[in-house]
Amino acid sequence: MSTTRFHAHLAVALAAGFGLAVTAALPSAGLAAAGDANCRALTGRAMDGIRSSLRSGYTAAQADARKNGSNGAYAVAATNSQNLIKRALDRAETMFSQHGSSRSVSAAEAGTIKEHARAIIEVLPEAAHWATISEIYHDSPDALAAYEGAVAGLAQGQALFADAGRCYMAGL
Repeated sequence: MSTTRFHAHLAVALAAGFGLAVTAALPSAGLAAAGDANCRALTGRAMDGIRSSLRSGYTAAQADARKNGSNGAYAVAATNSQNLIKRALDRAETMFSQHGSSRSVSAAEAGTIKEHARAIIEVLPEAAHWATISEIYHDSPDALAAYEGAVAGLAQGQALFADAGRCYMAGL
């Protein structure tokens, strides 16, 4: 199997593993064309969308932690959610500051964006878990809003991860 074909199969497997719709494996000849579309999807607007979701979630998580992080029935849930969303937000801010104003993205930059997206999405399921626990134990609308921000950031991050990976493979 050629390296290009291997990468195409790997991209499809990763997309499927993240629950993204996959209709067929990319043919080797079509990888470059598909990669171009994926590269065009790596915009400052897409990165800013992640930041916006995470900022909203973090603001809500901070409010939840202020109300329930010291004396709540399950106080650690509120603080864990806040800390994990903050970690993802910090990485999103770094990604945006490095790549958010780019008009076009090179394959090498796509590899870096993919790694930022991976770091963002890897902490958000746990952040959402702790927000869920805080909402259940504290009947907290802020925890619910933190959950929604985390899962929105997760979905956006997964899409960015998939596009960045395909762009990276097509360009190398």
